[in-house]
Amino acid sequence: MPKTTYYQNFDLLVSAGRADDYALRVLDSPAHESAQPSAASAEIQTSVANGLSALRSLTLDRAGLRALGAALMTWLFPAPIMELYRASLARLGLDEGLRVRLRIEPPELHELPWECCYDAETGGFIALDPRTPLVRYLAGPFERQRLPGTALSVLVAIASPRGYPKLEAGPEYARIEDALDALGGRVDVGRVAATVDALQDALRHGPRALHFVGHGGFDPVLGGVLVLEDPQGEAVAVDAEVVAALLRGSSLRLAVLNACESARTDPRDTFAGIAPRLVQAGLPAVVAMQTALSDDAALHFTRAFYAAIADGWPVDAAVTAGRQAIFAHAAERPDWTVPVLYLSAPDGVLWEPELALTGQAAPPLQAPPGGPSFQFNFQGPVTITTGVMGGEQRTTTVMDFN
Repeated sequence: MPKTTYYQNFDLLVSAGRADDYALRVLDSPAHESAQPSAASAEIQTSVANGLSALRSLTLDRAGLRALGAALMTWLFPAPIMELYRASLARLGLDEGLRVRLRIEPPELHELPWECCYDAETGGFIALDPRTPLVRYLAGPFERQRLPGTALSVLVAIASPRGYPKLEAGPEYARIEDALDALGGRVDVGRVAATVDALQDALRHGPRALHFVGHGGFDPVLGGVLVLEDPQGEAVAVDAEVVAALLRGSSLRLAVLNACESARTDPRDTFAGIAPRLVQAGLPAVVAMQTALSDDAALHFTRAFYAAIADGWPVDAAVTAGRQAIFAHAAERPDWTVPVLYLSAPDGVLWEPELALTGQAAPPLQAPPGGPSFQFNFQGPVTITTGVMGGEQRTTTVMDFN
């Protein structure tokens, strides 16, 4: 686990105010709640328009990003809110952090890059600090399930249909697999064709995470779309409603969508976007992209993110680790701001393994010699092999965590 092992929540609600402003209120924090809402200007989109345009094209330099982040921070944390934020930080223990949960009601405000918020007093971006992970929180149904064994199973789908910029699926998958191989078997990776039928078949075998690499977009009528393939390799644009129907009720606890605009929402309807629609459909966590993410940045994020997940970190702390990895390799570029986390899990914990025979928590997700392993073969059977522990073979029972 990270040095920060427990997170308290700082719940910040952004809602419609009077006709010409918005209302900000802290619903819960270590320093209690707001006595009354704080007004915030309705001109926030206009005031950051230039910086936002440069950010979306990934041409904004570090100084420009700090300026944009400071403007967003000033708007989101007016004096009464900032007072509660500072007081909350001051009340934390040495091993505690403060999870900033943004509960944004006006759909048009989801278009702003709140992940860029820059704290001038501490000289850092709050979303790069493991003590202050920032998430877009959507309250909804959530049942935490424990992993069957000690390995995290990730299903990878790479779509590169004709008529779109080509993605070399084989090399792309190999790069992802190489990045995860360094985790010593704690993450099992399976690949599936990026067709609707293949995904539906694969989801029956119980993967815990879906990692999609491909093209995305936003249609004025359909809303958010992912571009899948048909069996002949032609493009199939699948909108948010269809993707949600495909994944609803599955074993997935997490979706990572490395597709352009997969985090984008409609200014009239938050749930027209792919990421929030999947959370609404019951996925506890969805990582999506505000714009296109470079190959190098995507691989740095993937390695650090899944390493943290495999170690049992909360998903928001893992996203912070992924952002840090991107920043460390390309600090002059704003690529680290591209990943966005939509979350409904109250504490960011998606699963936790348990040894059924002892009732004790398993060690951090590290497979013992000989297993257990979870092997995907989507043109044949799925093989689950338990490891040998203390000279005998054991099985692990999945239990609900309440």
